[in-house]
Amino acid sequence: MAAMFLTEHIPVRAIIALTESGGTARYLSRFRSSVPIYGLSRHAGARRQMGLMRDVFPVDFDSRSLSSRDAAREAVAQLFRDGLLATGDRVIFTSGDAMESRGATNTLRLLEVGPDGQAQGLGTL
Repeated sequence: MAAMFLTEHIPVRAIIALTESGGTARYLSRFRSSVPIYGLSRHAGARRQMGLMRDVFPVDFDSRSLSSRDAAREAVAQLFRDGLLATGDRVIFTSGDAMESRGATNTLRLLEVGPDGQAQGLGTL
């Protein structure tokens, strides 16, 4: 809910939802948004389901062995390499502190895409 509130009050280019089951993207897609939701998951079944959700674009992304911060960095870099983000874009990134767990989404980050697709945010990322 906070992510959708922010999209209405802060100019952002996209929402990046790191999800195991697709549940986070499903929840976010219930609220009409002016920005795309990129659902990142390593599970093909979850990506297929996300393909049926409004404003959700599934992306193959394997977050195993990555910390939450490293996953944010790599996710932004991958979307930049794919041409979906550009330098200067702001994005909202959602994930869980407990990576690779279903129902664990509890983190929201407001990030900016820096030079060469590097994620920049408040503090050290």
